[in-house]
Amino acid sequence: MKAQEFSGVRTGNYTGVNGVFYNPANIADSRHKWQFNLVSFHALVGNDKASFSLSDLTNSFDGDELEDQLTGNGSGLTSAMVYTNIHGPSLMLTIDKKSSIALTTRARVLMNAIDIDGELAKRIIDDADDGDGNFNIASAARMRVNMNAWSEFGFTYSRVLMENGPHFLKGGITMKYLAGAANAYIGIDNLTGQVTEDIITGNSYLSNASGRMQLGFGGVSLNDFELNDLTSFKSTGFGADLGLVYEYRPASLNDYDVASNKYRFRVGLALLDAGSISYKRDITRSGGYDISITGAERLNLAELDDTDVDDLKGFSSMHVRNSLLHLQVTTHLNIKAVCLPL
Repeated sequence: MKAQEFSGVRTGNYTGVNGVFYNPANIADSRHKWQFNLVSFHALVGNDKASFSLSDLTNSFDGDELEDQLTGNGSGLTSAMVYTNIHGPSLMLTIDKKSSIALTTRARVLMNAIDIDGELAKRIIDDADDGDGNFNIASAARMRVNMNAWSEFGFTYSRVLMENGPHFLKGGITMKYLAGAANAYIGIDNLTGQVTEDIITGNSYLSNASGRMQLGFGGVSLNDFELNDLTSFKSTGFGADLGLVYEYRPASLNDYDVASNKYRFRVGLALLDAGSISYKRDITRSGGYDISITGAERLNLAELDDTDVDDLKGFSSMHVRNSLLHLQVTTHLNIKAVCLPL
């Protein structure tokens, strides 16, 4: 599914300005003298336990069905990714037969969820009132969710490096200014406990639990996040893309017609998204907590469903006073967000 991102316009000599996002060498020897992109949009949802039936595609993307897919149908550990990519106003210019340049803008939102307990996630998402009885959590895994939202402003230079008989090689580089909008990290380590369904209320609660939770936030508030926040310059960084494209051009295809493709086959190699964004850690929303729910103590999972992501620290601090979660505030000052779609 990931390979089909912007299907048909990732590679080739007709890709124009959108081709630089996947290999900056693509625009050298382009079939366009110039090209302008106003806006292009792509979204991706992936899950290592999801399955979609082509024969029943409509139901596969029904709200309840999609929820089951994203939580791994409520069984075992599941990992997922959500990715949104918006290409903004961008311009490519062919300077001469060997060189091309491009100015590009792009906004991206990337979320990774790794080793999430599907049954626990389903209980929380469903307001904790649609459980299928009781179950125990005994996970040595590190459940974690990472999210990063940022914008890019790039300059690309691409050039033909070699023309030797049938061998044709071109290369390119993109230098990018990165404007970070929001970054979040939630991690739960070594969680053990029992989830029980209350026979009176139908809600599920967590008891006899132990583990550790870490929260890290930087940039704008996720609760009030809007599209125009992607142009925020509160957190900044720099990045680069490097690329090479080799084409094998036998004489029978190399007719010197600028409008034709001359290669028998082509191979591209690119290093993308080298770089990072530095976020200032928001200590009002960040911290580390030991989870300790013992004896008659209970944590109603329905309360988590009504808690915004940015308010998790406040929720945890409230339960510190109730001896459910014991606070240990971390002292890190900065979050490093590496812009790699894992």
